[in-house]
Amino acid sequence: MRKIWLVVVILFSLGMFFSSSLGIKKIKLKLDDEIGIVFINQHMLLVVGEDESTLLVLDKGNIDNLSKFDYRHLNVIMLKPDLIEIEHDKKIILEDDYEIDDVYYRRVDGLIYIGYKGTNMCVYTGGNYNISGCQFVYFYNPKVSNLTVYDYNEVVFYYYKNPLSKKNLEDIYSQSVGAYQISEDELIIVKLGEEDYDIIVINNE
Repeated sequence: MRKIWLVVVILFSLGMFFSSSLGIKKIKLKLDDEIGIVFINQHMLLVVGEDESTLLVLDKGNIDNLSKFDYRHLNVIMLKPDLIEIEHDKKIILEDDYEIDDVYYRRVDGLIYIGYKGTNMCVYTGGNYNISGCQFVYFYNPKVSNLTVYDYNEVVFYYYKNPLSKKNLEDIYSQSVGAYQISEDELIIVKLGEEDYDIIVINNE
């Protein structure tokens, strides 16, 4: 009798686990003439559009957070070949300018531009740079000398284990520019529209 009872308890527990796992809803961004830029991890940004989405891959990394989002027709843009293996519609090595679903991607000196309707985010990868035309800047490479912050800059992002220098952060705060740390505990989403933006921070459980 005890064995039967134990089997029933185990089967019930497994049923509850699988039903709760299947019941997990994916995050669906509500977009109205906007795109959503999601920090999947410090090496990858998912650009969610209304019809297509693009994963910008800067280097190898864990893609578990990608499965938490609802997106359509995934394209992959990488800085070099074979960084990740994932099912995709189109794969591009970022060497020229590309436009996908009204979002343009451009690499100029040490910056990668992600632009949509006159609003953009830049990813700093190292070397020469000029962030005067970047509303949002992700300092993927935090080794920046003589950082100049401009009136056009709205928010700066950096990975918490690889932060900007204390002096650079002081310069950023003195110009009233916002700063966010990318970490594993949170999912940060930047919604960009024409002359408009919103930043959403979700607890990453």
